[in-house]
Amino acid sequence: MHVDESLPAAPVAQRLVIDHGVSQWGTYCYDGVSYSHDQVMDLCSGLIVLYLFSGPRRDGDFSEACLELGAKAKLIDIELDEPLMDVLDEAIFDTHLSDIKARKYDAALMAMPCSTFSRSRDVCDGGPKPLRGCGEVDIYGLPNLSISDKDKVRTGTILALRGEVVARTCTGMDIPWIAETPEHKVGKPSVLLLPEWSDTLKDVRVDRKTIVQCELGAIAKKATELWGTASLNDLPELCTHASQFWTIPWSGRSYWSAHPWLRGNQLAISSDLWTADSLRTCEPSGPYISRSAAMYPRKMNRELAFRLLMAAGLKRAKVKESAKMVRVGKWSNSLVRVVDRVDDDMPDLIEPSNLTEASMIKDLDIKVTRANHARPIHEAAVDPPHVGDLRNISDSVAGIPGHLIIGNKVRAILDDFLDKNPNLQAACLGSIGS
Repeated sequence: MHVDESLPAAPVAQRLVIDHGVSQWGTYCYDGVSYSHDQVMDLCSGLIVLYLFSGPRRDGDFSEACLELGAKAKLIDIELDEPLMDVLDEAIFDTHLSDIKARKYDAALMAMPCSTFSRSRDVCDGGPKPLRGCGEVDIYGLPNLSISDKDKVRTGTILALRGEVVARTCTGMDIPWIAETPEHKVGKPSVLLLPEWSDTLKDVRVDRKTIVQCELGAIAKKATELWGTASLNDLPELCTHASQFWTIPWSGRSYWSAHPWLRGNQLAISSDLWTADSLRTCEPSGPYISRSAAMYPRKMNRELAFRLLMAAGLKRAKVKESAKMVRVGKWSNSLVRVVDRVDDDMPDLIEPSNLTEASMIKDLDIKVTRANHARPIHEAAVDPPHVGDLRNISDSVAGIPGHLIIGNKVRAILDDFLDKNPNLQAACLGSIGS
């Protein structure tokens, strides 16, 4: 395990300690590097994560996990009573996609609705009927579906592809992301079988892992596929719980397993708690167990939040280190913050000792024409976009939308403050000196 020497040393930990309150959290490990609690808070504070298909708010949810690390989560789900939540509407989805492209979010999490893809859809095993196949055609819906089932499949497909668009956009912009869906079983449909997801899954920057949620507090094993560009190392992949007998109350059927099965409408209980009084002639009505068990447990939310925020925080720290201020404008009287983004896989460049930084930039700022590729043509230097030259200052002010209105409001606030503090202006003038 490598320890980051650029940060204060912290004790080495094999797993993230997440089963205590924030004030009691000890050592954290992300992608093979150990961090203290203070280091984690410095890296994560102020970040914003977009959570697509978050479900309703509840105790211990992803938003709480982000808040514990000094960050925020923007939850998007039709079950939330807020505007712009229905991403089935393309215009609404484009609004959120534009925010991603504008870098309003530092990371993204997607949990695409999987009810129409669920492998629990098996009428022979107490579940609803299947709606999709596993082929390139019937993954979009089985033939002879009812109109209502076709609408469910269409909605599920669109939302799954919304997640793919977000993942592809984030990958291209180097924004960390994680997507989640139930483990894919051979011969069963899955979001992962949609052809549109194939290129993203093949990307070398995308990590993929199957984990078990029971090790993170879920009532069932819940094997889950995670994939994305944030590190997924050290997440639990095997169930360590001992098997026992479970009994379905209404039917009296028993089975041997480490956890109750997520089948039907009624959850099994430990067999030593079952009595014959629970027997019924038919299964009680109600929602399917798999639906109520779809929410992440608290520990899993913490794991996901920690990994996304650490990935984003480390990128932010790297950008800050590489940023510098340069003079721009015709009169070189404006400063613009410029970030040097260098790929980690690129070899180090050797700086000639007899060249200044300005001459190096000028010499490298060239383009080669196809007509004569042996003769590089110097490209005209273009100033980075900026506002603030002291020449033609009225044009600069007018170029900022609403600036004239805001300026008058700020002036009114300052005038009011000085009126209430008459001695302050004299003190300020006196401190300037001659």
